[in-house]
Amino acid sequence: MSEDRSIPDAAGATAVAATAGASTTASGSPAAAADFDVTVEEAGVCRKKVKVSVSADRVRADVRKSYADLSRNVPVAGFRRGKVPRRLLERRFEERVRDEVKESLVNESFDAAVAQHALRPVAVPSDFVNDVVFNPDGPLTYEIVIEVRPSFKLCDYRGLRLSAPEPAVSEEEVRAALQSVRAHEGVFKPVDDGAKADDQVVVDAVFKEGEVELAREENARFLAGHPHLLGVHPRAGRERFVGAKAGDEFTVEVAFPKSDEEEETESDPGHDAAPDALAGKSGAAAVTVRQVLRLEVPPVDDAWLAERHYTSLEALRENLGNALLEHKDGQRDAALEDQAVKMLAEQISFDLPDSVVQGERERRIARVAARLLEEGVDRDVVRAQAEQEVEAGKADLAVKVRGDYILMEIAEKERIFPLDIEVQHRLALLADRQGVPFETMQQYVEKNDLLPALRSDIRTQKVRRMLRERAVVTVG
Repeated sequence: MSEDRSIPDAAGATAVAATAGASTTASGSPAAAADFDVTVEEAGVCRKKVKVSVSADRVRADVRKSYADLSRNVPVAGFRRGKVPRRLLERRFEERVRDEVKESLVNESFDAAVAQHALRPVAVPSDFVNDVVFNPDGPLTYEIVIEVRPSFKLCDYRGLRLSAPEPAVSEEEVRAALQSVRAHEGVFKPVDDGAKADDQVVVDAVFKEGEVELAREENARFLAGHPHLLGVHPRAGRERFVGAKAGDEFTVEVAFPKSDEEEETESDPGHDAAPDALAGKSGAAAVTVRQVLRLEVPPVDDAWLAERHYTSLEALRENLGNALLEHKDGQRDAALEDQAVKMLAEQISFDLPDSVVQGERERRIARVAARLLEEGVDRDVVRAQAEQEVEAGKADLAVKVRGDYILMEIAEKERIFPLDIEVQHRLALLADRQGVPFETMQQYVEKNDLLPALRSDIRTQKVRRMLRERAVVTVG
């Protein structure tokens, strides 16, 4: 599985700074510098302690405005709008006003602190607002320790000396491509003998708890070597389904993830997960094999070639060879880009934020766990095996994260950003690959808040391509 090459998204930090630069008071006028007293101290590797004090005058002004707004907008019997005494409003709304003013001033003052001290936060504690000292007739103060992007100096990234082998296509690869074309147009037909790993099996499955049926799936179809039924991968399922024949009955062990556990694999449009009623349950599922289906591919004859507008088998083979070569050219370019990023990451040394390293570690564990599940590894040991595999490559993980920050820094220095037309093009490609309408893919991306990651990935690819195009490349 290819590595995720996206770089950390700086949009959040940039937006914070931009917002802070245009900060306004509750009355809508620009915030006076005297409103906020901010000091910043070192607090460890990529960590800053930010101390903020909001003046008592500013707190009182915001509290007054909040009650004035309530007086104008909240009807109170016996009083005209805007003429409600504050003491009456305090009885009903004191807690609400305190919370709203506190939250507003914390957000505004933190944005101002980020802008004034050119901070670039990557992780901010979500619960720090609970530690705010607030008095509606006095100053507001708080301290917060945040993780920030590392500071480092870029080396010269133009003219990197890279090398790669000349792409070549073998006869065996052309034969495999031809077989793939035939397989794509083949038809699965029933057979009487035992299923091979790449045969399809059609099964019914029932999962019970005691005598109570909790789930049933009929006519489930999957490759015998990669079983998936009732929304999960059965334990040791490959051993049970490879070799199975139509009419066979047996049980397989299944375990359903708990509802509060994150899925090892990310969902996609059309993905069916296990029902919530099964969350956390495990046991034996009874399976009946209805059919074993084997792929029958069309013969390569003149009629088949003519349907595909080829005059000869050699013309088709030449076309396949050219397509394979183009694909290998793309692989070579990606390898050169990987080489460039790794070279920069090894030349530029700096400490990394713990939360970012841990986040990349968790993403890698999730990807490895998904692969292990597909390979039929028992769910009970998948997490441990995935952690062990990722731990073995922790040095590469640090290089990956360091490279991400270097790419981000280059993107900002070169002012490289994704264009709207590039985002639309990427969405169209994703929709085509998934076989869904463009609007469906767009809604899916927006609903799952994937647009920032998609834009970050586009920017990453543009920076990587720039590094390759400006490099001195030796091929051969």
